[in-house]
Amino acid sequence: MNNENKTFKKPLISQVDDLTLRLLEANKKIKEEEKERLRMLSDIAHDLRAPVNAFRSSLDYIISMRSKNSLSDEELDSLLEMMDKRTLGLQKLISDLYFLLTLEQQAKDIYHFEEIDLGCFLEEYFFDIESRDEFKDRELSLNIPQNLNCRVKIDMDKMVRALDNLFYNALKYSSAGAKIFLKLEENSESFVIFSINDTGIGIEKCYLDKIFEHSFQVSKARTPDSKTGSGLGLTIVKTIIETHSGKIWCESNPRKGSSFFIRLNKATH
Repeated sequence: MNNENKTFKKPLISQVDDLTLRLLEANKKIKEEEKERLRMLSDIAHDLRAPVNAFRSSLDYIISMRSKNSLSDEELDSLLEMMDKRTLGLQKLISDLYFLLTLEQQAKDIYHFEEIDLGCFLEEYFFDIESRDEFKDRELSLNIPQNLNCRVKIDMDKMVRALDNLFYNALKYSSAGAKIFLKLEENSESFVIFSINDTGIGIEKCYLDKIFEHSFQVSKARTPDSKTGSGLGLTIVKTIIETHSGKIWCESNPRKGSSFFIRLNKATH
């Protein structure tokens, strides 16, 4: 083989520049994701430490006062009630964290997609929510056409989890008598959009692009009160919807309410 006749074509400067730019953008994205994960871990460590410290302090106090026989039954009941509340909050945080990490690390491996009638699915879900005691003092309504005739491919268990998070979020940030409704927004040839709406306290506009971030407490974006959560609920919803090749976004007005929109592609044959 005659190597002397070989010629090598140099890449164009524009191609090199384009490749360099893409590498820089990819590196920037990796750094941002790593920064976000570190921030998430820091937030979670803080959220774990607070209830554990409170639990430890309560136990120390109970042991100390019991040894002096100076702890009343009423005081003990109050401490145990507080410890039980803290334990439930801790349990939810750990459960949400484990579920989110499972969703992110195993991606579509844990999803079981099946083609279903979206109208029937949303109706069945709504009637289940309507029967739950937690929602008995809210005004629930369903606005889905009976002849929707829309088929989508979803993992029903994961989608139920996403809808649960949104409905309980609406419950948490609204008061007795508030309206919560499930509504069809758009039904095109290739996709469908439906929404979960509430007439609760709403979210400040400056927070709308942050509420789906890891460990962003929605209560920071709402009218200040004592409501707290794991901070992972909406991140879980976003992860589930995007794994369905869908999209979720929020529109809100403080003191008027919030609407969460979900767009899903229709099943193709």
